Amino acid sequence: MSDKQWQVLAKHFAEMNKRGRPREHSARNMINAIFHVQATGCQWHALPKDYPPCKQVCNTFARWRQRGVWDVLLALLRQQVRAKAGRQAMPSTAIIDSQSVKTVSKGGSADMTQAKESKGASAT
Repeated sequence: MSDKQWQVLAKHFAEMNKRGRPREHSARNMINAIFHVQATGCQWHALPKDYPPCKQVCNTFARWRQRGVWDVLLALLRQQVRAKAGRQAMPSTAIIDSQSVKTVSKGGSADMTQAKESKGASAT
């Protein structure tokens, strides 16, 4: 995470750390480790040694997810991007697009078995 990107999020994490014991590892290092797992697809235990211990990173990710930290950060970033684009901070409308796909009402292994049996029967 670049310094500029961290400046956007630093205030939020400073507010989160007002209560409880001091962090052993900085929130920025934790986020960088979480982003590394997401970007590379590696397992938690395969984190490089320059990140905090994998168990702490995994537990921090889970705790932040349970507390809704990721949802808050997403909303914060979305509002900033919309404001920068000259739009209202919160969208006023939502558009949902879906596609229906028709399927065959019958099918599966029973129909395949019948097809195989009928071919075998006609061959004799």
